[in-house]
Order: sequence, then structure tokens, then C-alpha cells
Amino acid sequence: MTASATETAVREAVRAKIYAMPLDKIVGQPTTATANHLKEQIAKIAAAIKTTKWGGRHGHLPLVLSDTEWQTASGVGATFPDGTANNTDRQPQPPLIPAGLTNNMTHINRETIKSRHDLANINFWTQEAVDDISVERIVQDIVDEMYVEELDEDYVGYSNQTIKTILTHIKDNWCIITTLEKKQAAENFRVQWDATSHITKYARELDKQQRLCRDIGIPAPGLTKIQYYVENMYASEMFDEKEMNTWENKPSADKDWTNAKAYFEDLYRSKRKYMEEREARASGFESANSISQRTKATHQPTSSAASFLSTGINNSPPGSVYAGKTATDQQTYIEYTNSLEGALVDAKEHVAAITNDRDRMMEKINEQQKLMMEQQQKFMEMMLSAGIGKPTKADGGAAKVNGGAEKTRSNRGTPGKAVPTRKCGVCGKNRVTHRDEDCWEDDRNASKRLAWHPKYKSKE
Repeated sequence: MTASATETAVREAVRAKIYAMPLDKIVGQPTTATANHLKEQIAKIAAAIKTTKWGGRHGHLPLVLSDTEWQTASGVGATFPDGTANNTDRQPQPPLIPAGLTNNMTHINRETIKSRHDLANINFWTQEAVDDISVERIVQDIVDEMYVEELDEDYVGYSNQTIKTILTHIKDNWCIITTLEKKQAAENFRVQWDATSHITKYARELDKQQRLCRDIGIPAPGLTKIQYYVENMYASEMFDEKEMNTWENKPSADKDWTNAKAYFEDLYRSKRKYMEEREARASGFESANSISQRTKATHQPTSSAASFLSTGINNSPPGSVYAGKTATDQQTYIEYTNSLEGALVDAKEHVAAITNDRDRMMEKINEQQKLMMEQQQKFMEMMLSAGIGKPTKADGGAAKVNGGAEKTRSNRGTPGKAVPTRKCGVCGKNRVTHRDEDCWEDDRNASKRLAWHPKYKSKE
């Protein structure tokens, strides 16, 4: 792959990562709080993009922070252990030809120099991409154009800007500090610890509020921060009197912010670990006791356990699981073993009960299906006996059903449409197959009567 292709690949990889991470839009004119929040989010994005420069542990975070902020965040100080300076200076572009490369050197040395040169190029391209694409996203998506357009130069746009210059411009030119903002910052500096979040998170929140106060000109001395911190240690009631007195009796020179965090964080971790282990033990014994109580009435100790109890728990042979244990521990092991036996028997009984329930359920389903079939058959017989759904001949004649015992006629009403036998509401006859509106007794049907029929001769 050529150098230009590699640079393009690096840039696109950085772009995908920057645009995939959250960055909140600043609505309206920026404030100190929103500008600081933007800086925190950009810092997390830059730190997530790795590099071997600046110690190789915090990614490109130095592109966002000042030297002092970076030295505090990295925990290294002004110099590395090897004596080199620890600052946020940008990496210069490597030369086109690797330094130290000669014609008469060995193949191994040549490849070593080229590999280092390639890595330096990748680090440089990544650094430039982080700056360029972060600036691009800020000016296009995060702040309104009016707050950054002063930095938009002819022909080159924002290409000469960096993350630091953009953030500094926003903060210095548009973050107007109001009296209400100062009051809110002073109140937030007294942040309370709820004792549910981790103690280190609370310390970081105090640091954050202190920086905000200093940014807007509110006094926030370190001694005041320590005072708030220790007050919350008392209020949490997590530490006993002896632990708090140990802190109070320390020399004043040892009561700085670093020592305060170290002292209470160590105590916090120890207490958290102890509480978690105690809860785990209590949960385990409660589970064992509940199982033992369920099975105690029906299950007795095994023969080996009974023999052990009868001979005494202090006579365990060498190599036994009970050897070297106290009487309480040995008794607990025995009860727990018996409870496991009982639980196994209970499980087998439960499986057998489930199997029996399934078999009974299948029998009930088969009985219900059989009953449904019988009811359906009876229903069909009732339908046939009522004359519903009986077949008719296509030519309009009567169709015989059940040996010709019942017939349907279609010479009245709609041709070819069978009418069940019924009592006519006009002539009063039973088992007729004509409709009331088709009855010849009705004078409206005089035209349908048979002229030769004796009954109707006198009416015609």
C-alpha cells in the first residue's frame, strides 16, 4: 500500500470513530458550563484514539488539554522517568526519507528503520486527522456558525485551527460570566456525596466543580475542597470513630488533597470488600439452611456423617475434609452435605411429579377431543333431522332422503330452492313445504292456483 493510501485509510478510520461517539450540541450562546462540557466530551473522544506518543496510555488527550492539565491527568508530572519532558507538544511530520538510512547497512537494520519511520508517519497522520475532523465536527454540528465564523479564513477555512484554538475562542469570546452563574458554581462546589456512587467519582466531581469556580473567578481554594470532602466522610457514617480520629490526628502537613483521597479511598475499598464477602457468606449459609430445613423432616444424615457425629468431630483422620477445621466449621460442612442430598431427592421427586402431570394433561386433552367429536356428530344429526342442508335435484323435482320418508318441493317460490317442512301461517296446514307468501290460499297468489282444482273453481 502506498503512503497516500495509508494516510487516507488512517483518516477515514479516525473519522468513523469521532463521528460514532456522542457530542452534545450547544444551543444558543455558549456558557462556561457548556464549553467545559464540550471540552470533556472532546477529550474522551481524543483519548479513545490510540497512539504511541505521550506515553501511549491516554491516546490523543494532549491535543485537548494544557500542559498542567495533561500532567495531572497522566499522573506522570513534568518529566517522564527517563528524564524527557512530559508536555502536550505536537508530533512533527517525519522526514520523507528515514533518518539514518544508508546503502551499505544490513537488511535487518534497514527494515527496522523503515518500520519506525512508518509508525511515526501513522502517528502523525492520526494526530492531524484527530485535530482536523474534531474541528470540522465542532463548527458544523456543535455550535452555531456565528460563534466560530471569525476563525473561518479565506481559501483555507478552518484548516489552520486546532481543538485547543477552537475551544479557547469559544470560551474567551462568548462565555459571558453572570452573577447567577457564579452563585450556582459556588453552590455546586459544595457537592454532597450520596455514599452510593464510588468515592473516587465523588473526588473527581469536587475537582471538576473547583475548576469551574476558578474558570469564572470564584474562590475555590484547595483547603476548602478538603474541608467539604472530610465533612462528607463524616456525614456518610461509613467510617467509625477510630478511623476518623486517625485522620484528624495526622500532622497538618499530611492533610493535603492527595493524602485525603488516598486515606479514605483505601478505607472505602477495604469496607466494600468486607461487606461484599460478608453478604456472600450470609447468602450462602441462608441458602444451605433453607435447603436443610426443607429436607430435615424426611432426610437423615448419611451413615458416614452419622458415624462422624457419633464418634466426635475432633477425631477426624488425617487427609479428611474435616481435618484441621473447627467444630463449628465441621458441623456446617456436615449440614451442608446433608442438605445437598435432600435437595437431590427433592429434585428427582419434582421431575417425577412433572411427568405425571404431563401424562394426566394428555389424557384430559384426548377425552376433550373425543367429547367434541361426539357433540359434533350429534349436531350434524340434528341439522339433518331438521331438514337443513338436504340435497335437491337440479331439475326442480323432489330429492329423496332416508328412503323417501321426507320430500322437499321446489315448484313454489324460487325454482330449485328447497324449503323445509313447516306449518303454513296462511292455510294452517302442517308439514307443508311452501312459504307463507307463496300460499295459494292468499288471494295475492290467485294467478298461481290450478284452474282445474275443485277447491279453487268457485273462486276463479
